[in-house]
Amino acid sequence: MGGREHDDVRVHSRGPGLSVLARLRRSIAYRLGRHVVAPDLEDGSDEGVERYYNSRVSDCSFLADPAHFERPRIDWMREKVEGGTVLEIGCADGTVTAMLAEKTDRVVALDLCRESVERLRARGLPNVEAVCGFVERFEPGRSFDWIVMSEVLEHLRDPGAVIGRCLQWLAPRGRLLVSSPDGHWDGDAIEHLHAFDHASWSRMIIAAGARDVRTFRIKDREGHDRWLGAEVVRG
Repeated sequence: MGGREHDDVRVHSRGPGLSVLARLRRSIAYRLGRHVVAPDLEDGSDEGVERYYNSRVSDCSFLADPAHFERPRIDWMREKVEGGTVLEIGCADGTVTAMLAEKTDRVVALDLCRESVERLRARGLPNVEAVCGFVERFEPGRSFDWIVMSEVLEHLRDPGAVIGRCLQWLAPRGRLLVSSPDGHWDGDAIEHLHAFDHASWSRMIIAAGARDVRTFRIKDREGHDRWLGAEVVRG
């Protein structure tokens, strides 16, 4: 779920079709200080996105440490979720999935990376169903009491459309809990297709169809504003 430390990273390939001119444009943009994404993500195709996210595994084991500076972005969600059914989008290696499974009846955990999904399945959590695929193509066939996404929306090609889909999957009075970096994080620049401030974050969520919504900032362990959060209730 949005792992930022990759101890088991495999270098992704440039992928076919990146022309000399395209590489030159990227190089110029980078030197001008503009945002540059990974080549496999640049054209926005399903093939490129799938190739990129299957070229490395997000190691989220650091989130198991209550003292880690990133833990607050998980704790606020974990403290909200209680009972019922959960859809976790962007489950990575299952570190957060295991926390959610302890507090709920059933978790459906979705990720595009095949190896991440296999690592989650290897945990043997009896109330967890691990699913590999695009959230844009996912059809759950059921509703959920909770949907959680931490550090996922900034990676998506159309985050507003995904929020709109999630709202349709919520049970009555179900809650969508989401977070994203507050502004641009240099360390994840090649993966982040979007950077939000509080105003643009709130506008996107409301434009996606949210009506009963609360947006806020989340502080890290050192007290710095680091993430944007939102809680949406389906009426």
